Amino acid sequence: EDLPSYLQITGSAKERPHVWITDPERSVVLEVQADIRIIQTKVFASGYSLRFPRMTRIRDDKSCREVMTLDQLQAIVAENKGAITANRGDYGKGKQKKGQKAHRATLAAGVGSGVVDAFKSVNVSAVQTESKALVGCRIHCLDTIQLSKEELATLVAEMGGEMWMNYADAVTHVVASPAIRGISRMRRLKEMQRADVDVLSVRWLLDCRAARGRVPLRLRHYIHMSGVTRSQLENTDACGDHLTEPMTPGDARGLVQLL
Repeated sequence: EDLPSYLQITGSAKERPHVWITDPERSVVLEVQADIRIIQTKVFASGYSLRFPRMTRIRDDKSCREVMTLDQLQAIVAENKGAITANRGDYGKGKQKKGQKAHRATLAAGVGSGVVDAFKSVNVSAVQTESKALVGCRIHCLDTIQLSKEELATLVAEMGGEMWMNYADAVTHVVASPAIRGISRMRRLKEMQRADVDVLSVRWLLDCRAARGRVPLRLRHYIHMSGVTRSQLENTDACGDHLTEPMTPGDARGLVQLL
């Protein structure tokens, strides 16, 4: 009864997962490779299980709404039905092996979870809220060059916001370091640009903290400006630069940093 409503199960003891994602919108998406002999089973609600599944990469470019559906899996099974084997074993009966008990005990103790450090959530429960600058904001960061993941999560929590590890439609602000380096980070920035999503500099978060309130977005805060945002700004050129707004020394420094 504690399982989330989106997770369908048959009730088999073998099927109940050790852990589950409470909100799929906040989950990373994994690409999994498995043996072509997808096994038919009555243990799992989907009707299939993967033989020797292996995680091949983390798909930062996809949200939970873009993962393979059960219908798509069934289509793959239909194309390869000659290789499908039936699983007649009843995993819901019998005693657990000693190794399985030890594995479950290890998981219950929180030891050796095997979660990659980069994707472990930061515990911000002890962080004191200092302002309401980011209340209602869900922040996704493309990189951790300027600030570490822990520093970013703490900074956002201090202002009442939430850090989201994976980009989804519910994300309100995408931020990045002014100087994005590395092939992976550049690829993620290009994906945001193709999706025509505003990408803000981490500097905006720092400005909000300094002002102890949500700072209105200025041109210097944008790394990439979407077409919608650009169209809503008056007196700006094709690059989103303002034609009449006075430029301060801080604006000039911000533009130089972006260059």
